[in-house]
Amino acid sequence: MSSAGRMTHAEYGDAAYRDAQYNAALVGGAWGATTGLGLAAPAAVFLHRSSTSFRGLSLPVKTLFVVMATAAGGVWNADKAGIKFERSHFSDKGAQVVRRRASAEEDAWEHLSRSDRALTWAKDNKFAVVAGSWVASMGLSGAYIQSQPLSFAQKLVQARVFAQGFTLVSLLAMAAITQIPTEGDRILDARDKKGEHSWKDFLDETYFSPLSGRRIHACNFPTKHVRTHIRYRRRHRRTSIIGQRHAISKVSRNGRGGPVQVSNKESKKSKS
Repeated sequence: MSSAGRMTHAEYGDAAYRDAQYNAALVGGAWGATTGLGLAAPAAVFLHRSSTSFRGLSLPVKTLFVVMATAAGGVWNADKAGIKFERSHFSDKGAQVVRRRASAEEDAWEHLSRSDRALTWAKDNKFAVVAGSWVASMGLSGAYIQSQPLSFAQKLVQARVFAQGFTLVSLLAMAAITQIPTEGDRILDARDKKGEHSWKDFLDETYFSPLSGRRIHACNFPTKHVRTHIRYRRRHRRTSIIGQRHAISKVSRNGRGGPVQVSNKESKKSKS
């Protein structure tokens, strides 16, 4: 307890759950930091050998380059690991719906052929593919003109020109790929439209509606769609009752027991 008599953050909630989440974040952060260090250290060595500008930097600045990349990888992966741990322990109805969708998407993905998987992945990650092609073309063109007797600014301009041309080609290729019909298009369409009628996924319980005379789906809480359905059924039933009463009154006024033909004008008045 704190001095004010209130529970601190360390004392609030389930201690075992909090410790497990903390350990999961630590493991994820360690993996991310290791990956960042494994990428930053060779990059620093390569830049030290190939770039005079990087070689001219002081040792603290070079060390800061490696440390920042390592810390960024650790923080990013620790955050992802913590979120993944929380989602894996969700047990409400929304989590069940999300898991059911993910399972259905995985099953549909497993039934795709290799070509359909490649095309579907390219369609789903088209912006990342274009950006990656630009980075790769910059690196390849820079390595190609590295031995040319040009200044650094001229080499940078040449590499950028090559990269722009390759990026334009990749954009045209991606536009053509997105027009190729595949079996994976249904997965992408379902993912895009899953939020339009998400309320239907929660209607897993039914109740008997005396207005409609059959069992209909209902949520654990009253939704706008259920209330709209009930109002529509009540309005329709009220209109039918008014029409029946009007027909009975016509029969009583005419003094006959047979059916009475109600004109269109009278039926419209009864509905209004």
